[in-house]
Amino acid sequence: MQVQDIVVGLAAIAAGLFLVIVSAVNLQWYFKSWKTRWLDQRLGRFASRMIVALLGILLILLGIAIMRGFSPNASRTQRCPSVIVKQALSNAESAFV
Repeated sequence: MQVQDIVVGLAAIAAGLFLVIVSAVNLQWYFKSWKTRWLDQRLGRFASRMIVALLGILLILLGIAIMRGFSPNASRTQRCPSVIVKQALSNAESAFV
């Protein structure tokens, strides 16, 4: 775990907590901003609050995953069968040389 993972994870957790608190308290100034006002006009206040709270929870979970070392790029290359086969072939070739 690197320092940058901790910083990014904490930032995501802080943003998620902000969204959860805003939706729980039903802050008028947040739901009157032009992006959330669009959502509020289309779906209503209750649905907007639930969507904002869900996004907050997802950000919190993402922050926790990042802090624990989740990296989509690293996991993809480690699981890719072609990379595993190439590594095995190069190891086998070096054993015979």
